[in-house]
Amino acid sequence: MPNTEKKYFTMYDIAPILGIPLPGPGRTTVDVECPCCKGKRKTLHIDFEKGMFRCAKCSEAGKTAMTLYMRYTGLDTYSALKELRTQTSVGDMESMTRAKQTIQKNKELPLAPIKERDAVYRALLDNLTLTAEHKNNLKGRGLTDDEIQQLGYRSAPEYPTTLEVAKKLLRQGYRLEGIPGMCKSAAGRWQVYTPGTGILIPALDCEGRIQGLQIRLDTVTEGKFRWVSSLGRRDGTKAMSWSHVSGDNRATIALLVEGLMKGDITHILSGMTVICIPGTSAQGSLSEALAGLPSLQHIIVCFDMDAIENEHVMKDLQKLLQLLSGYADKLTYEVAMWPEDKGIDDYLWHHYYRFERSDEKKKEIITRIQTRVASRKS
Repeated sequence: MPNTEKKYFTMYDIAPILGIPLPGPGRTTVDVECPCCKGKRKTLHIDFEKGMFRCAKCSEAGKTAMTLYMRYTGLDTYSALKELRTQTSVGDMESMTRAKQTIQKNKELPLAPIKERDAVYRALLDNLTLTAEHKNNLKGRGLTDDEIQQLGYRSAPEYPTTLEVAKKLLRQGYRLEGIPGMCKSAAGRWQVYTPGTGILIPALDCEGRIQGLQIRLDTVTEGKFRWVSSLGRRDGTKAMSWSHVSGDNRATIALLVEGLMKGDITHILSGMTVICIPGTSAQGSLSEALAGLPSLQHIIVCFDMDAIENEHVMKDLQKLLQLLSGYADKLTYEVAMWPEDKGIDDYLWHHYYRFERSDEKKKEIITRIQTRVASRKS
């Protein structure tokens, strides 16, 4: 008799057992509540195709379905393997077959080179506008009309503009393959895909090129800021978790914040160069950003003040400081603290400007920061 004992388990095997939903049509990932930090938001990202998982809140991660099963059940390796063997068999492949067919139908296209992405995204933004509602939102954060235009923020297109803009880009000679946010409709027409309406935010590299787009969604139950990605859609491409640089790449001092829009506003209000990571735990692309700032000598970490009370953010902060300690021969760093408001952008706007813009105040902020850094080094 052939041995039907299953020795290797996939996410498709364990998902039904744990009550985890399978990816929907055209998708290979799901987001669910994390069993480790037990948060109410769906922070655990599971990639069924790669067999990997990671929580954006507590940073718990693994590269096998077995590891995820152990996290959910609390069992050790031997007990988990024994339990799984009683619930699955090598002949139970229906869900796996269906999933593979979906993956083949919606195969992900490789990411286009940065030069192509930059050109397509700039052409896309040139063909879009910013609604009055979105412009007023940004003005309420301290930005002027000129500054909003300078940042290149636009409102995400809605149907049928999503099709019309893509068609126009194709006529202008742009290739849309490999551009996150670009994909084909059910009818085979290229279109722009975003997860909803909101403000599009360019993510720039150290040379000022657009790597990808984020969106600040108008209406959400969780996760207001998301990457514009077309992963799991026909001829779609996955967005990466890029770091963003706002300001002069020749700066010797830079602030480091969590959030692209927050970083842009902080740069405008302070006049300082700002390095922006997408989230407190999203530090994977930071090393690449630092490599593109050869003149940098000092970093001031400006995480939101909830880092003091949020154990997960504090854990991410400690991880960041450990990463920065690896650059001890090149730069120094410190953690900034302020007495009020959650974010550094809020603090600058409320404390320094008192809701009224002033070039003198910006000079005062720059002078204070430079003086503080100089005194620490002396």
